[in-house]
Amino acid sequence: MMVPSRIPTPNEGVMNLSDALVTNPSLTSLQLHFPTVKYNDQALARMPGLSPRIALLDLDFTDSNMTDLGLGFITEGLQRLTTLTTLKLFISTTKITDVSVSRLCTVLSALPKLSLLHLELQGCRSVGERSIDKIVGLIKSKKTLLHVTLNVKGTQMTSKAKDSLSQLKSLKNSANIKVTV
Repeated sequence: MMVPSRIPTPNEGVMNLSDALVTNPSLTSLQLHFPTVKYNDQALARMPGLSPRIALLDLDFTDSNMTDLGLGFITEGLQRLTTLTTLKLFISTTKITDVSVSRLCTVLSALPKLSLLHLELQGCRSVGERSIDKIVGLIKSKKTLLHVTLNVKGTQMTSKAKDSLSQLKSLKNSANIKVTV
């Protein structure tokens, strides 16, 4: 058994894992949990090369130092996942903003088979009304969404954003939509 001469840094670990995932075109599900890992967003630069056959994607970057750049790499990778049915994205208490969340919603709206969405934005202080409106628009327009869990507690919640979220109660599948404010 070969013992590494040193422990890889979080950046090296994420980059090595990303490289390994890109070289596996038969991958159909992926769970990556890096809560509290402090890394450079460039470590996610290989995410756009993920296998387009992935149907289930579960990513946890809670309490990491992810910025719009890191979420941008993930969003870019999502564009290729036309078979994606389930997305669980935990990006609570990160440094993302409305800009990257809006772009994420635009990409998610184009995924033809997405039926389960779990989005954790709790504590993202730079996420506000613009993102909430985009997320509500996505949920209202995406007819394939059967189950939605959304946590926006601790974001910049204005009364207009709360009104926007209340519109979800009138949807046909409202029993399958759970929102935490």
